[in-house]
Amino acid sequence: MGRHTKPRPPACKDLEFLYSSSADGIDTSLLVLFHGLGDTPKNFHTFGLRLRLPQTAILSIRAPIPIPYHDGTGWYPSFTPDGDVFPEDHPLVRTTVVETRNKVDRLIDTCGWERDRIVLLGFAQGGECAVDVAAFGNSVVGGVVSIGGWPARGSHTSSSSSRRTSSHPPCDVLITQGDRSGDGWKDSLEHLQSLGVTPKVVVIPGKDQGMPSSEVEMRPIMTFLAGKLKQRNIALEDMSDVYEVSNVEKA
Repeated sequence: MGRHTKPRPPACKDLEFLYSSSADGIDTSLLVLFHGLGDTPKNFHTFGLRLRLPQTAILSIRAPIPIPYHDGTGWYPSFTPDGDVFPEDHPLVRTTVVETRNKVDRLIDTCGWERDRIVLLGFAQGGECAVDVAAFGNSVVGGVVSIGGWPARGSHTSSSSSRRTSSHPPCDVLITQGDRSGDGWKDSLEHLQSLGVTPKVVVIPGKDQGMPSSEVEMRPIMTFLAGKLKQRNIALEDMSDVYEVSNVEKA
C-alpha cells in the first residue's frame, strides 16, 4: 500500500503555520490547531502529533497578534503597550475578532481540503477563536473542540457574530470546562445559545485551567474527534478487482 498524502498547503500571507502529514501516510482529514494566548504553534503542534490520529494531517496556526514584550502571540489584542488588559468590549478587540476570523477562513479556503474533512481544536483563547471561526465563518467545518475557550459576550456584537451564509447550520462543537475555573463560562454558554450555537459541554471535576491532563478530559475529546475525522478504506480502494458501477437502471 503506497502513501496517500496531500501536498503541503500553500503559504498564506496572513497567517504562519506548521504542517505535518499523517504519520500513517494517509491524509484523509485535517486537524487545525489554535494555541493558547502567549504560546507558540510549535508547542501545540507537538500536542497534536502526540494524539496519533489515524489518517489525519496536522496544521498549527500561529496567532497573528503580537503581545507587547513577549515572544508569544494572541488571537486578538489582550494587552495594551503599557501592559494593561484590554476590556473584552473594546472596539479594537471586536474588530480584530472579525479580522482574525476572516484570515483563518481564507487559510481554510486555500489549504486544499474539503471543509467537512477539517476539524478545529483550540486551547483557551485559541479555543475561543476556533469556536468563533466554526460558528460564524464563511461555511461550516467538520467540527470544533475548545479546551476551556469561550467567545466572550463583549467581544461579539450581533453584527460581528452573524452567520454570513445563513444556509449553513452550525457544526458540532465540544467544549471542555474545569469546574474550578469559575462560573463565567455559563454566561458565555448562554450567549452562544442566543446566537444559534449550542455546544456540548463536558465539565471536568477538579480541573482549574490548563491543558488536558487526565483521561476524564481526553476521553470525550478523542471520542468527538473519532466521530468527526473521516477515514478511507485504502485496502479496499487498492484492490485491483474493485470497480465503480454508475448509471444503473432499475428493472
